Amino acid sequence: MKLSKIKRDARLSAGAWVTNIPGFGDLALKVLPLGGPDAERTRRRGQNALPAIQRVTFVDPVDEAAIETDVLMAVLQDWANLEDDEGSPIPFSPGQAQSLLSDPATDEFRAAVRFAATVVERQGAVDLEAAVKN
Repeated sequence: MKLSKIKRDARLSAGAWVTNIPGFGDLALKVLPLGGPDAERTRRRGQNALPAIQRVTFVDPVDEAAIETDVLMAVLQDWANLEDDEGSPIPFSPGQAQSLLSDPATDEFRAAVRFAATVVERQGAVDLEAAVKN
């Protein structure tokens, strides 16, 4: 096996645009890899903030959701073609992203960000250009 087949594409450290997210029309998300250093650092920080007993036994679902929100915030860099109900574009901002990622009513958006970040992670080792638009 050639080393180039297993090395991560360096462009992923700056984030990559993902389109064709199932069920999301022309929405495009610029994300970092879900298993990348930013996501892992955020995940560890959230887990380390938990009481020691929870780190070893059972993580409360509320805490788990909060950690995932922080991880998704760490990987989400930008979006395109996201509109409100009147058709006006919603510009990307960290505050707007936090609002969408933490609202239970927008779990579908969380799923889209998770999907996109997973695509970037997986495709980074296989064929980045097939699934990601730079």
